[in-house]
Amino acid sequence: MTWFTEWWNSIDWSASYWGAVGGLSAAITGVVAIWALIHAARDSRERSRPVVVAEYRVPENAHKRLEFVVRNAGASVARDIEVKFDPPLEPVQPGQAIRPFLVKRYSERITNLGPGQELTNSIHADLEDPGESDLPLDVTVKVSYRRSWLRRYKDSYRLVTGVYAQHTYATSTDSILGRLTQIKDELRKISGTSSGTNAMSAIRKELQAIKERLPSDSPSED
Repeated sequence: MTWFTEWWNSIDWSASYWGAVGGLSAAITGVVAIWALIHAARDSRERSRPVVVAEYRVPENAHKRLEFVVRNAGASVARDIEVKFDPPLEPVQPGQAIRPFLVKRYSERITNLGPGQELTNSIHADLEDPGESDLPLDVTVKVSYRRSWLRRYKDSYRLVTGVYAQHTYATSTDSILGRLTQIKDELRKISGTSSGTNAMSAIRKELQAIKERLPSDSPSED
């Protein structure tokens, strides 16, 4: 331990030494504090930034339908929003009735989108006939936007139709679709019997009688 003893004895333990040590400690503390402030400010910006999301939603009781939604899920206004599709949506095929509206809506940048605000389009999605689908069955939506003029955010979302087309749900008998299904089943039972045929005929006669009692739209002649 001779080397340690020599090193220990060589140190100047005067006030100037401890002053230097104290100054170094203060400098390190200041650097750590500055780093913590920068990190906190960055976290605050990330929490309060806009986040523009492109997604599919599955409408209730809809056959071969999806909702394409572009929304701001963040906490501040998104500005100068650009939405691009890969592959591109043009050219439009004859069976793609909604695609022209999508092309027109996103052909230019959107001025602003507030927190919670969204743009929605109901689209046709057919796994068996991709040419009839309003969006490609596998499409990447690229969005870019600003919070201010200093920084531009960029995100991309891959949307695969097959994932959403396999959605399953239960239909309540109290829902509109459930009631219509019950009515359809009852009408099928009635139409297959002679009494049902007579009942339907009586309903038609009653409707005709009601129609005849209604005032005519044509002007009367004096």
